[in-house]
Amino acid sequence: MNLKFKKPSKETQMAMSKVASGEDNQDYHSLAEDKLASITNHTNAKLVNSGNSAIMAAMNSIDGAIIIPDQGAWNGFKQIAKFLNKDLITVKTDKGLIDLDNLYESIISSSENNLVDLDDENNKSALFLTSFAAYTAEQDMKAICDFAHKNNILVVEDASGAIGDYENRLANGDYSDIIIGSTGSPKI
Repeated sequence: MNLKFKKPSKETQMAMSKVASGEDNQDYHSLAEDKLASITNHTNAKLVNSGNSAIMAAMNSIDGAIIIPDQGAWNGFKQIAKFLNKDLITVKTDKGLIDLDNLYESIISSSENNLVDLDDENNKSALFLTSFAAYTAEQDMKAICDFAHKNNILVVEDASGAIGDYENRLANGDYSDIIIGSTGSPKI
């Protein structure tokens, strides 16, 4: 699998150089993690080298099936699930937006095929989705997460375009179990 990484800007390289050479000894990494945890209402936050790395780490920690939207989500969800040999469940959407009825049908069908055990409160399946379908249409994260949690399914939200949402509808740890974000262009 080829995970591509973007090159930092010249300004970022200069700032990194100052830190690496000891000119600036501030622990920016910990400060950034603390700030991200605060902004997303999560207890913990970890910075990694790319969004794909975060997706892979989160997905690798899931023992059950991976549930993804049929469109409007990051293509890496499907690629990484296949790379990790995960059972993959695709949910029909309305132009990328999760419809709870379709989500329910997909989960019931998967339960009948023994991919998801809805009776097990330790169900190890997870729904991976983006806050914005195709970076344009806002998902109803509260309703989706409420539904998923009632069915013992974890929610992993790729909130790349939504971290810092002032209305707290997106990238909110009160809803999503894991929030992933990437800062590559053109997101931030």
